Parts: sequence; C-alpha cells; structure tokens
Amino acid sequence: MKISYKIKFIIIISLFFINSGFALTNNEIKEICRKERKSQDCIRKLKIRRYNLERGKPIEIPVIPFRK
Repeated sequence: MKISYKIKFIIIISLFFINSGFALTNNEIKEICRKERKSQDCIRKLKIRRYNLERGKPIEIPVIPFRK
C-alpha cells in the first residue's frame, strides 16, 4: 500500500499541532481586560476559563452582538 508524499507530509505536520491549543496567552488576557473597570476580576476569570479549556472542560463563551 503506497501513501503519497503529500499525505505523509500532512500527517506528520498534524502531529506537531495536536497539542497546541487556541487558549489566550497572559499578554492577550491583560490586553483584553485593560479596558474593563474591574481588570483584576476580568483577568482572574479569563485565566480560570483558559485553565478549564486546556483541561478539556466545557466553558461558557459570551456572545456580544455586532453593532454597525
């Protein structure tokens, strides 16, 4: 059974990115919470959500409607 080089390449590359998550970094969390009134509370909540996301637990994501 022959596997083409493209498929092998895709499989190898996907193995490198399996453990990488889409969680926010500390700097991104601080940037988001900088405008909030209670920034320390915001930072704490986002870090807890990031921790739960990395552990595979479900998290709540608020949806903010877009205004033109």
